[in-house]
Amino acid sequence: MSCVLRYSVPDALAHTARELLAPFRATAAGSGGRLTLHCDVSDADFDQFERQLGDAVRYLAQHGPALSTLAAAGGAGELDFGVALYARQYLVSVRFPPSLAATAGQLGLSLVASVYAAAEGEGARDGAATGAI
Repeated sequence: MSCVLRYSVPDALAHTARELLAPFRATAAGSGGRLTLHCDVSDADFDQFERQLGDAVRYLAQHGPALSTLAAAGGAGELDFGVALYARQYLVSVRFPPSLAATAGQLGLSLVASVYAAAEGEGARDGAATGAI
């Protein structure tokens, strides 16, 4: 999985949030009485950034009402996009479309790009990350 939603909710909302978001993992978020849910947004490879973006738009369209309800009750989160950095690259620049940024912002979500060193041939096409990079 390359794009993940991490969403933190007060413990009192944990059951509701699990039902609404169907996370693959839930972890205690420190001693503050919060739970962090980890949800699959995209199963695209790290070098398929455009596909990750499309999957994220669809995920937010599907889960937007639930995220809005959870945000109003104290939830907060981030969409984390995994991006490959290959040995022959020295820089990866990531641009998020304004529509995705606006929708995420309305839902109280941060957008994050996590860049991972990758060997040539690990899910790469032509050894370069694709998409708005």
